[in-house]
Amino acid sequence: MAHKSSLLIIDNFDSFTFNLVQLVEESEVHDYEIVRSDQLDTEQINQFTSILISPGPGLPADFPDMCHVIRQFGPTKRILGICLGHQAIAEVYGGRLINLREVNHGVTTKMKIVQSDEKLFDGVSDGESVGLYHSWVVDPSDLPGCLDVTAVSEEGNILALRHKEYDVWGLQFHPESIMTKAGKRIMNNWLKNLLFIPLLVLLLFASCKQKFEPVDERKVFRYNEAANITSLDPAFARDQANIWATHQLFNGLVQLNNKLEVLPCIARSWDISDDGLQYIFHLRQDVRFHDDPCFPAGEGRRVIADDFAYSFSRLRDPATAAAGAWVFNHVVAENPFLAIDDSTLAIRMANPFPPFPGLLTMQYCSVIPWEAVTYYGSEFRERPVGTGAFQLAYWKEGVKLVMIRNPHYFEVENGKQLPFLEAVSVTFLADKQAAFLQFVQGKLDFMSGIDPSYKDELLTREGQLNPKFADRFHLITQPYLNTEYLGILVDPLSRLMKGNSLKIKLVRKAINLAFDRRKMIMYLRNNIGIPGIYGMIPPGMPGFDSARIWYDYQPERAVQLLEEAGFSQDREIPSITLVTTPDYLDICKYIQHQVAAIGITLEIEVSPPAAVKEMKAQAKIPFFRASWIADYPDAENYLSLFYSPNFSPYGPNYTHYRNPEYDKLFKQSMSITEEGARLEAYQKMERIMMKDAPVIILYYDQVLRFVWNNVYGIGGNPMNLLTLKRVYKENTNSG
Repeated sequence: MAHKSSLLIIDNFDSFTFNLVQLVEESEVHDYEIVRSDQLDTEQINQFTSILISPGPGLPADFPDMCHVIRQFGPTKRILGICLGHQAIAEVYGGRLINLREVNHGVTTKMKIVQSDEKLFDGVSDGESVGLYHSWVVDPSDLPGCLDVTAVSEEGNILALRHKEYDVWGLQFHPESIMTKAGKRIMNNWLKNLLFIPLLVLLLFASCKQKFEPVDERKVFRYNEAANITSLDPAFARDQANIWATHQLFNGLVQLNNKLEVLPCIARSWDISDDGLQYIFHLRQDVRFHDDPCFPAGEGRRVIADDFAYSFSRLRDPATAAAGAWVFNHVVAENPFLAIDDSTLAIRMANPFPPFPGLLTMQYCSVIPWEAVTYYGSEFRERPVGTGAFQLAYWKEGVKLVMIRNPHYFEVENGKQLPFLEAVSVTFLADKQAAFLQFVQGKLDFMSGIDPSYKDELLTREGQLNPKFADRFHLITQPYLNTEYLGILVDPLSRLMKGNSLKIKLVRKAINLAFDRRKMIMYLRNNIGIPGIYGMIPPGMPGFDSARIWYDYQPERAVQLLEEAGFSQDREIPSITLVTTPDYLDICKYIQHQVAAIGITLEIEVSPPAAVKEMKAQAKIPFFRASWIADYPDAENYLSLFYSPNFSPYGPNYTHYRNPEYDKLFKQSMSITEEGARLEAYQKMERIMMKDAPVIILYYDQVLRFVWNNVYGIGGNPMNLLTLKRVYKENTNSG
């Protein structure tokens, strides 16, 4: 076993091994090695990607080394056990064997396939004859929850099984037997590597000295990501799928807690100059990069200040073309990042920007080693090296991502080293209905969000979990920093607004009061969301003002405002056109119906998202549906939408709102370093804007997280980050 091979065949002293080898050869797989089960070297088994276990005499207990291989490498490699190997798989994962009354040696039976999605039986007809050579079978009455039966005999005995999480299969019959007509096809199916991807593949780097420890499946956290991950490079962590993955793999100077407070991470503390133009970060000295071949001897080294200077400079470099380069828009142009010594980093600002520490919590600002970028080049996106609680073990784009525990992680909780999990397994089922079924069956530990296809199955009308699921999983509902609103172009110089009644502030206020947001959320969103009766700053964001209700349902007052604006039965208000995307048509129709009661005719125009986005940016829509999701935990995120220097297309002020007093306060707030005083300034600005009513707040979003009852520590936060380093699983209730 001196060189790396794709297939290890374990010979259990059985003549049928020769027949198995013939099938392997006929399948055009020539890169294999055969090893007797009493000569197995577990350290060298890491060289193989797949393991085929032959039949053999006796029972699994007679072959302890074989059982050890299944136990240790089941989570990381593709394994197929034949007859004795099949029985060993069942016993290793908690099953037991029973002895049949009649001898089953050299007899045939008809196979009934009970799992139609079993790739092993692609092209195999139900009722195929198979050959049996063993009188011991797996007891179907005592099958562990982690195993699925995929085929049974005419007599009801288990003929085939598979592990629910690992890529481990067992066949009671002999595919290599002349009596198994479809044996060659079954073996061909298994030997097609692209059909099967292991749950936990080791970092198979020749220079890596890290030894893989057996994984306890009870400590593997499983979730599905409907959207594909496009990169594991934190410089491109723009979308949620990328953010969630890189959040497990990397760290930055600072981090957020669930209250959105900025806390130390790799920086143990920091100082800010009185003028807000310099930040000094003092680094921990016990943080090291993941072990990786990019380092000498494959051992990760200590993180120093120069690594942050390198990482931040790379993020800003136009050659990187990073999605997150804007994070450092407020630093000086020349030498903004200075490593004073190995443990001290200085960042120099071009202008004060108090939200800056919050920006540094973003995944864009993760530290990476220059050695990895040099070593992997463009492949760094798929071979990430960080400092996070987990490190990459395997990634097959669009199929599976596996991250394993970082044994050198620096954070502890209550004296215990984080993380508590041994691994994280991510699948990529684009079909949300299929992912939902996987979750309900216990094959996933966690599900975020809810699709209309199963909304009524999971939730009551009040937005609570359907009681029939309460004994299996629970629901976490949390604010999400996303404000859904209707934007109004209020630029008096815009030719689009000539003759448009939305130019009149009283009309905008009337529409704000003319529809019942509470009923809208209850009937159209199953109470998922908070009615938009407050300001632009959403719940969960520091600066949210829950004491001031701006626009609740008051149709009588709305009629009065229209009359004050000069409209009545004798002088009807001209019809107004609202532009929306298809996914918000139900809400827009609801508003259309309700404002009709106060005499407003609302026309709805549905356009593709890309078209709406472009027209918003070019200020070519007088009235549009929009939303704003916070990138970082500071209300400046939302208030910048109404700062006049940010007029679109050069900024996010899509309404072209302008108020000199607002602009003055916004500029002043950027020099206020004391958070309480800054939040007070933010609320003053919001009051000015809401009185002018350039927007109609619909609702503040919420995130739903469905979590199995044996999973603890998942929590939630308004940024919708998925933090897994404190998560643990207590038992195997989820299967």
